[in-house]
Amino acid sequence: MALSEFEIKKVEKAAESFLAVRRPPPEIRSKLDIGWRLEDQSLYVFEIRPVWNNPTEYKEYPFAKASFVKSQDIWKIYWLRQNLKWHSYEPTPQVKSIESVFSTVNSDEHGCFLPTYLRPLFKSYAPKRKGFTSILLLRILMIRISWLPVCL
Repeated sequence: MALSEFEIKKVEKAAESFLAVRRPPPEIRSKLDIGWRLEDQSLYVFEIRPVWNNPTEYKEYPFAKASFVKSQDIWKIYWLRQNLKWHSYEPTPQVKSIESVFSTVNSDEHGCFLPTYLRPLFKSYAPKRKGFTSILLLRILMIRISWLPVCL
């Protein structure tokens, strides 16, 4: 069953707050951006990047999913493993509000909501501090984007 209009507005408001904090700077958004999509009762958070061989075409790479279970009034949180299957986020598999979903994705102490190519770096260098994921992600992505013209 799909979400009600009130719940959809709550999701939109929480998602815009999340994007205000997590989106990359405007000058690199043509090469990397973050977006979200609502399908039935599931919310997807994804990266938006140009296709490597056609920079005018963009592709979405999901990294977080939350599904609303109306009967229990909870959100279940999932992350995309390298095998491209959604797995429950074990530190916090379910939360009560959509704001808590975005808070969990933003804090991400285990590096599960990073893109797959950044996870090995996070596991080897990440200290156990809250908020480190966002800083690490931005620094590595800015370095990676500066390499793009050299690689292409």
